[in-house]
Amino acid sequence: MHSELLGTDKHINRRVIYQRLAQLITQTDTKVSEAAASTAVFLIVSSLLDKVLYHDLTPAIACPLSAAHYAEELPKIVLAYLG
Repeated sequence: MHSELLGTDKHINRRVIYQRLAQLITQTDTKVSEAAASTAVFLIVSSLLDKVLYHDLTPAIACPLSAAHYAEELPKIVLAYLG
């Protein structure tokens, strides 16, 4: 995988962004642990990258859904995981 395709910016700390996304989840539902929220963010980001950017190279090949349809299904999976 080529990270240069993602347009990295030296002034943006992706770890902080992902942590803030996880915090939004835990603030919305106090029953969700930090670990679960962080895992959910990882699942969302990594699977969308695979499906949209690398759909012919990654396990996304096994998913016949279009990127748009996958984006509709993904929240169902994440919400079920978060309980």
